[in-house]
Amino acid sequence: MQSIKKVKYEFLLRPLFASCCLVFYVWYAPEGFYWLDSAELSTGAAHLRISHPTGFPLYAWLAHFSTWIPLGEVSYRINIFSGLAATVAAVGAQVFIELLSYQVFKKIKDVTLQKRSQLMLSYGAACVVALALTMARQATIAEVYALHGALVVWTLVFFHKTLVTKRAGDGLCLAMLAGLGLSVHGSFRLLFGVPIALLVLTRYARGAKWPLWAPLVTLMTTLGMYGYLPIRASRSADALLNWGNPNTVKRFWDHINAGSIRGAFQDEMFNTHAGVVKNQLFLFWEVVKSDCQPLLVLFSVLGVAFCVGKAMTRKSALLLFALVLIDLVYSIWVNPMGTLDRQNGMVFSLALTLSGALGAGVVATYTGRAAPAVLLAFWGIIGFPMVLVADGELSKARKGDLPRTFAEMMLEKSPPRGVVVSRSDSVSAGVLYLSSVEGQRPDLSPLV
Repeated sequence: MQSIKKVKYEFLLRPLFASCCLVFYVWYAPEGFYWLDSAELSTGAAHLRISHPTGFPLYAWLAHFSTWIPLGEVSYRINIFSGLAATVAAVGAQVFIELLSYQVFKKIKDVTLQKRSQLMLSYGAACVVALALTMARQATIAEVYALHGALVVWTLVFFHKTLVTKRAGDGLCLAMLAGLGLSVHGSFRLLFGVPIALLVLTRYARGAKWPLWAPLVTLMTTLGMYGYLPIRASRSADALLNWGNPNTVKRFWDHINAGSIRGAFQDEMFNTHAGVVKNQLFLFWEVVKSDCQPLLVLFSVLGVAFCVGKAMTRKSALLLFALVLIDLVYSIWVNPMGTLDRQNGMVFSLALTLSGALGAGVVATYTGRAAPAVLLAFWGIIGFPMVLVADGELSKARKGDLPRTFAEMMLEKSPPRGVVVSRSDSVSAGVLYLSSVEGQRPDLSPLV
């Protein structure tokens, strides 16, 4: 795999960029738990218990380790972990664009200009990935999606490296990432199942030996993560911290496949009625529109078209295009319930940004020595509105304490040894967190 010559002090850029991302996310992270699943996931991570399907074992372990940080309350520490995961995703985006940019800037003969253009392109793309509201929102609260985004990006990186280098180590790393991804979010198998399987089969057909081990690596990684569920279920005496009690094969399978979730929302999932699909498409656009500016969409089409025409980048570009389509279908048809909560759209925006970066690089190539300045202007046009949107939305969560206020209000009004009944996941999860993690009113049991 060819690369562009490195420049002086380049080794400092990536750590500096990662530090800036983390500081940005920590600054905007709420000091306590947020709405929806945030308090429940914080509770599960704090006690290493079982959260709602699919259990998210990798997230639970890593978030639990973050609770050891002696900084603020437990939920704030887990919010910081989400920021760390999003930082890893942004760094992965920079690496991915750097890998593909050699083909984009191949026509530039001046190696210094090549490198400056490459750095401007890759770090600009990484900044936009970090600032996109679909990523930044998940990077500042206790949720699984920032970690999911990190695994998606690094799977893209090793997918491309496996295609280009044909090294066994890259292929096995890809297999391990697939196993980790499967243990974080169910949509991962929809995003990468077919592309990775085709890549493994192709490499095996061409005589490589590592594909024989790849399925085993993926399987053992996935089982190693999900093995946490029945073990913890058998040791948990508190039903509130043991969602679904997956201590039998049937319960375990139902939990990791979200059987109860699919049963509860069967009327909303896989709905083919034209009016419903149109409404879900509108809601999805409302979530991602701040990340999907027209110029970025135009350049993403150009970037995919250019890279499909190059043998070295064709399959990676097609995978980016597939991720956009798959996440769109997943959001409006498979799991429309997550759209209003901004749990959908992150992969869509991520793939669109990476594709747009490639398109921007193609255009900049034809501007000669002005290429770095053109790229800087492009990312400024794309990124500045994102900064304004992200600041407005994230500041509301950072300054507010409504989730805790509502939960504490429920505790105050409840009689001794009572049951707190709520129609809101946000309120019941907040009550569970205060009761189980902070020890407030442990005599109460929250129900939804």
